[in-house]
Amino acid sequence: MKKLLYTLAAVLVCTGAAAQNPTLYFMEGVPLRSQMNPALAPQRGYFNIPVLGGLAVTAGGNTSLDHLLFRRDGRLVTLLSPSVSSADALSDLHSKNLVNADIRVNLLGFGAYTANRKHFWSFDLNLRTSVSTQFPYELFHFFKTGESAQVRNLGLSSDAYAEAGFNYSFPIGEKFYVGARVKFLVGLARAKSYFTQFNVSLGENEWYAEAVGELEVNSNLLTIPTRQEAGQDGVYRNYYQLDDMEFDAKFKPAGYGAAFDIGATYEPIPNLLVSAAVNDIGFIAWNKASSMHGTVSRRLTFDGAQVDASGVADIDFDLGELKFEQVDEESATRMLHYTMNLGAEYRLWDRRVGFGALYQIHKYDYAALHNLTASVNFQPVRWFGLSGSYSFIDNRASALGLGLNLQSGLDQFLCRYRRVADQEERAVDSYQAGADELQSGHRCPDGETRAAPARLHSDECGVLSVAGAAHGAAGASYQGAAAP
Repeated sequence: MKKLLYTLAAVLVCTGAAAQNPTLYFMEGVPLRSQMNPALAPQRGYFNIPVLGGLAVTAGGNTSLDHLLFRRDGRLVTLLSPSVSSADALSDLHSKNLVNADIRVNLLGFGAYTANRKHFWSFDLNLRTSVSTQFPYELFHFFKTGESAQVRNLGLSSDAYAEAGFNYSFPIGEKFYVGARVKFLVGLARAKSYFTQFNVSLGENEWYAEAVGELEVNSNLLTIPTRQEAGQDGVYRNYYQLDDMEFDAKFKPAGYGAAFDIGATYEPIPNLLVSAAVNDIGFIAWNKASSMHGTVSRRLTFDGAQVDASGVADIDFDLGELKFEQVDEESATRMLHYTMNLGAEYRLWDRRVGFGALYQIHKYDYAALHNLTASVNFQPVRWFGLSGSYSFIDNRASALGLGLNLQSGLDQFLCRYRRVADQEERAVDSYQAGADELQSGHRCPDGETRAAPARLHSDECGVLSVAGAAHGAAGASYQGAAAP
């Protein structure tokens, strides 16, 4: 459990409690705009640097970093540490604690205009990963106090797949511009563990769980061995040994699927642009040959549990003690997590200043994350752009974003900073204040510039990005853009 919490904390450190990069949506010339709305076409063709074409990481939920990590004696510990009192650990948790994350790595991308210079097409090859977790409050209460609890709906799911997408966008009349992206999906790995019941109680030196749940795994990259053991009824059955799982380097598909993105922009009056998009509408059919399926409906025993005189519990969790009985493999078809973007921007003073609003919905396995962003965009000349944004994230947090865009005919530099913090007032140390995100870099556009109408946007080809929390950077990438 402690290792899992450190992993979830690392996700939040690297990404912040952010939705899908809302600061970028109204920044002219930023490539990720086309991933958010396929109708936001670029002004010129582009070619992404292979493998280094882009890294996008988003995360969200109702559990922030300072609810998982605490500073004790000059170091960071999880809320499960005995040095953290139960009152401090449990005070800010919710009845259902959610953490979600998505990662997109661009392997290849290129695009160009057709001969009429009005229609645009592009192709992208990406690796994608999605993670969703749900931890009920009662589970944390047991781990901190040792008091018996009835735990319901405990879950963790993850999937990884490759996508090859073809995007085509074109104008309809003078005011509409539409785009669609069709994607072929190759499933690499999928795992889901969900307990409808996980009632916990404390013994003398161990703890127990009355568990009813299911394990689903689809992957040719992962092998989970089984071992015959006697069940509670004395009958020998095969049980998965989760602590002995092995990874295989061969990338053999575990399923196939399809999806699409669709978007549009509309200019009802001069200088007002309204946009809408729905992304990742589709599915992956995971095949039976790659399936590992197990169930549990029994009393589980876990070694290692004690409660000190102050009432703080120190309880260990061993993954190998989860006894999922092997059952018949089966194929499964699962939908993707969709995203919806609704935006509007009004430009003033010969389009040098713009005011925008963006509403986002991102659906995960256990919840949907809502995000509302207000943006101010300033571009006095073609080569210089400055954008600022303020976001309200699911009524639980807020974010302040700042973007700088510098470009010439052959090169462009982009720098974007975003600060995420809880709305709740509290005394915070530097690690509690939220998360910082910094992006900077340059790009080299490809092809002849098109004299684009107001609804089309500028020309960017690459970004070097660094993301991290208040204590420093956590990752970097070079983007050779999806050029909007």
